[in-house]
Amino acid sequence: MKKVSKLCGILLVLTLLLTIVVAPVSAEQPDDVPVGIKWPEPVTDISQTVPDSCPRANLLNPESPNYKPALHNMGKGTRFDPEFILTKKGGGLRDGPVDQQWKGTRIYGDENLTAVFSDPVDHQWIGTRIYGDENLTAVFARQKSWKSLNVDEDEWLFAPTLLGANYCPLEVVTYYHKESGVMKRLWTIYDHSKTPGWQTAIEIERDDNAAWSRYNLSGYYNTELIWDEKEQKWWACLYNWYTAAWERKYSSSGTHEYNGHNLWEEWGMYDNRRYPDLKIIRAKDLRVYIDDATPDWHKVTPSYGRELKSLRSHFPYDWVWVKEYYYWKVYG
Repeated sequence: MKKVSKLCGILLVLTLLLTIVVAPVSAEQPDDVPVGIKWPEPVTDISQTVPDSCPRANLLNPESPNYKPALHNMGKGTRFDPEFILTKKGGGLRDGPVDQQWKGTRIYGDENLTAVFSDPVDHQWIGTRIYGDENLTAVFARQKSWKSLNVDEDEWLFAPTLLGANYCPLEVVTYYHKESGVMKRLWTIYDHSKTPGWQTAIEIERDDNAAWSRYNLSGYYNTELIWDEKEQKWWACLYNWYTAAWERKYSSSGTHEYNGHNLWEEWGMYDNRRYPDLKIIRAKDLRVYIDDATPDWHKVTPSYGRELKSLRSHFPYDWVWVKEYYYWKVYG
């Protein structure tokens, strides 16, 4: 009887151990996350995050030995150029349709129009328009980054980018640009309430021991924009796989009318029609946190967003919303 009892005890222990090993770490665990890696849940309060573990990696940090002040002027001639914004008294902006014959922009007249910038290249975009909500206090996305993606000289690819809701000035941008034969691949933060707007830039490096490797897993990074109710400002955060913690990268108490009450998750390119052989760009698991009577995270289904698209007839790539509208991809 004692032998049977002892055997049962051993079997129970083994069963518990097996359960711990094979039990999923999260119901949201993506298929492409390596086995044994704990999938992080997005956080809803800035108190659940930690300070930046690697301020030296920020190429726009004046206190970093790697500071590159020239990067403050990235994106000249794109919508990330402060002169690009078409401002109206009372907020908002208005773009005209592109005239393909003259490759220019027709801008509608408006008595309140106070600034005009001439865009020298084609601007095309596709992604998800997320509906604004006064109770929306955080947005989460899992975004693709490439260490080997190339574009042609003087072309820009911003893909994916994530802009916050409710007049949030912060936009997380995956940045690719070639200038004077040199490719720049960066994870960046643009503050639409400041000039210059670029405030953070981390190089998407090929070296697996470099700073970016702590935030990159299987070619993706997890990012959030979180509203800090106490301090009345927005934070941009990155998930550190080495420390299993969300890190605060940059904050802003400013506001901006550029996208009004809504937000977006998009793919955008400025080009001269010399299209590169594009690698697959994906944005996955786009979610918003609605802090209402029943606070919870929600995937951006048609109840929370819609397609966002402005493509020319000569656009050479394919695209698809794998899941409407919280998972999209653009591919060559």
